[in-house]
Amino acid sequence: SADLDLAARTAVTARIQNAGQSCICAKRMIVHADVYDAFLDRFEAGMKAVKIGDPMEQGTGMGPLSS
Repeated sequence: SADLDLAARTAVTARIQNAGQSCICAKRMIVHADVYDAFLDRFEAGMKAVKIGDPMEQGTGMGPLSS
């Protein structure tokens, strides 16, 4: 009954917030086997859609790492 689109979008945001350098960034997701493939497809597409680049540019979703 979960909204997989919303769950995947939230998971992507949780993983990349603060360029992935925050102690509260998601590192693991618990996904039921019945929806695993569908979730993974959405999550993978979401991660591929993240624009990496200059954080001062409009639309950039993830900037450089500090070290």
